[in-house]
This record gives sequence, C-alpha cells and structure tokens, in this order.
Amino acid sequence: MNHNKPLKFPEDIPLLKKWARNDEAVKFLQSKLNELREISQKENSILKFTLDFAPLVVDCVFGENTEKAVKEFQHKYTAPNYSATFTKLDPDKKVGFKTWRALCCPENE
Repeated sequence: MNHNKPLKFPEDIPLLKKWARNDEAVKFLQSKLNELREISQKENSILKFTLDFAPLVVDCVFGENTEKAVKEFQHKYTAPNYSATFTKLDPDKKVGFKTWRALCCPENE
C-alpha cells in the first residue's frame, strides 16, 4: 500500500488484525474507534449502543487495546437492514469489509 495516498473506502482498506503492519489503516481505525466511542457516549446518540473502552492512543499499532476495542464494537454493533432483520458483526477481532463498512457508516448500515 502506498502510504503517501489517503485511504479510500473500500478498495484500499485492508483486512486488519492484531499486530497488523499498515500504519495509515491502523491509524484510521484507531481514530474512527475513538470518534465512535465519543459519539456513543452522548445523549441522543445516533448509535444504539455505548462503547466503554478507554480512549485509544493513535499510535498506528494494532495491539491489545485496539484489538479489545474492535471486539467490543463488533460485539455491540447491530444494524437494521432492509429486510427488517439485523446484521451482527462476528466479534472475531479482525477488521474486514463488514467491520470497515460498519465503522464508516454505522447509522446508515
């Protein structure tokens, strides 16, 4: 991946898991998780759940804290789809297409 270009969703977003080596993608992931954490803790949040993990240090390292935050997000996330059923993410601690989509558009899923 070219680290000089900004990330585009979804073509350039890679599968991430613990100890992944992709500075820009991990930085984006950590920033997005922190942003959603803040949103989830506000009254009248657009999110239907609260993320309780401690704020992540945006250090471009997919370590223990990032893995725990991903798992919490995946576990708590539920999005209604057009068939009136619910899409749940598999809390596998990996950030693939479905998790990226949920992180980038949680209210529009």
